[in-house]
This record gives sequence, C-alpha cells and structure tokens, in this order.
Amino acid sequence: TTILPFLLLAFFTFIDPVSSKWEYIPPLYACSPTISGCSSNGHQCLANPNHPQSTTDAECYACGSDQKYWPCDVDGLCYCWDESRPKIPPAPSTRTYKGGKGLNVSDVDPCSLLTPEVFEKLAPQAGPPYSYAGFCTAVRKYNENHPDEGVFNMGTPRQQRHE
Repeated sequence: TTILPFLLLAFFTFIDPVSSKWEYIPPLYACSPTISGCSSNGHQCLANPNHPQSTTDAECYACGSDQKYWPCDVDGLCYCWDESRPKIPPAPSTRTYKGGKGLNVSDVDPCSLLTPEVFEKLAPQAGPPYSYAGFCTAVRKYNENHPDEGVFNMGTPRQQRHE
C-alpha cells in the first residue's frame, strides 16, 4: 500500500484558516498572447488533462488567438506549452488565494522542512521508491517542471508545511 498520502497528512497537519467569503476573480485567459504572453513561436495551447473539466487540444487552440470564452476563460483548463520544455501539464494554481494575488514560489527547499528524521518517524517502514530520497527526488523534479506553481514550494515555510 502507498504510505505517501498518510505521510503527507501527518506532516502537514495544520491548515491556515481561509475566509469563507466568496469573491469574483477574473480569469487569466489561457494562451492569450496579449495577456499570458504565449506566442505562436515555439508554443502550443493544449488541454490540461489534470483539470476536472474536460476539453481537447483542438478546443484550446483558439485560445492562442485571444479568444475570451470557453475554454480559454477557465483557469487551468488550457495551458501554453513551451516546446523547449517537457510536455507536462501545469500544477494546480494558487492564484485564487488571497483575492487573486496567489502565493509566491518559495526559496526554501521542501525537503529542508521535512527532514530524514521526521520522515523516518512518520514512515518507519518506507522503502524505495517511497523512501525519503525518493520523496525528495519526486518533489524536486515536479517543482523543476512546474516553476510557477510547485508542490510544497509555495508561500512561506509555514504555508509549505500546511500544504
């Protein structure tokens, strides 16, 4: 069985209170050359297979022409892929946090917050690939491929632990 969900739940036990007040946050139009900076040179607008809503690459293609309606107006549904980078869909966005300001990428390595000693206490029988080294390798690789929205790498160290 996989221990990672239990490990993460145990390590990141405290959650910051979040306001229950709903507010409208205008969308970032996917792949828009004038808004998101996605140009046609070396970029493609693709469907995000990790998004809960479904769309296709063909439907997202129009977003590169400044289309302002579905699917382009749904945050994260389409994304601008830079052909010089691996074809990896974007991470879930923190943009709706703090009234649309989002969280900043942290300079603190998540594995400096979760030490080998803490990992061993939380997962005493963990083995490859679910070892501390495997966990840190996976987190660092994910963050390398998602430079704007990382896992356990957004906000303050306290917010990173809460994630």
